[in-house]
Amino acid sequence: MTPGAMWDDVKVGLPAITHFKRVAVVTDIDWIGKATHLFGVLMPVEVRLFSLADGQKAREWIASAG
Repeated sequence: MTPGAMWDDVKVGLPAITHFKRVAVVTDIDWIGKATHLFGVLMPVEVRLFSLADGQKAREWIASAG
């Protein structure tokens, strides 16, 4: 993923974020995890970081939002 592609995703996805209760970020890439912690607090929804090994836990957490 390039910074330009990430910015394009943000521009498209940010207005839609209010339609969600939770966002799960599943990654083992260090800088994505750091960015999630940094910017997650600015999001109007609950954001949680999961490792690739915990992908199923991420899906369960999202599903439990009801």
